[in-house]
Amino acid sequence: MFEKSINKILKEDEKVIITVRRYFIVFILPVLISALLIIAPFFFLYPLINWSSWGLLIFFGILGIGLILAFRVFIVYSFNIFIITNQRIIDIDQHGFFSRTVSETIYEKIQDVSFKIKGIMRTIFHYGDIIIQTAGSQANIELHGVKDPAKVQQAIIDIQKNYRQNGNLPEEVINDFIKKVQAVNLHDEINDKE
Repeated sequence: MFEKSINKILKEDEKVIITVRRYFIVFILPVLISALLIIAPFFFLYPLINWSSWGLLIFFGILGIGLILAFRVFIVYSFNIFIITNQRIIDIDQHGFFSRTVSETIYEKIQDVSFKIKGIMRTIFHYGDIIIQTAGSQANIELHGVKDPAKVQQAIIDIQKNYRQNGNLPEEVINDFIKKVQAVNLHDEINDKE
């Protein structure tokens, strides 16, 4: 489902190298709030039933709000994506059900790639923000709440360097880079299990 929406915005010879989503830790508070709103009415089911129709209205109202909030969190997490391709970087920011911002930049326009980790939670869980400064009147591209932003920064810098040297990323460079990313992800998964 999500691959179809990604493929719609890709150009003809464009290949996805990496997709980056916000770290799930960023969504813990909204998930907890929606879970509380979904579960809480069941704890008060007996007193609410005693209030007859008003009680049922309150029960289903709170339950509905919790379900809508949970669905919103799912939509924002699923469609908020940072796509690094062989030709450009695409940032899709999903702000809610009906609000989306898509920005992109080509590698020639990238002037600086930096990351920022600020705060106790971000330091403990190793997540932060990626900032891509672009040339000209184009706005900077930012991705908030990314796991291991230093690795994402280095990946973008390496791809940009290869792109500038070759004018385009050859197929073998793309495949080699995908293998490196998969090896790093596998190494992270093994370390997380230990």
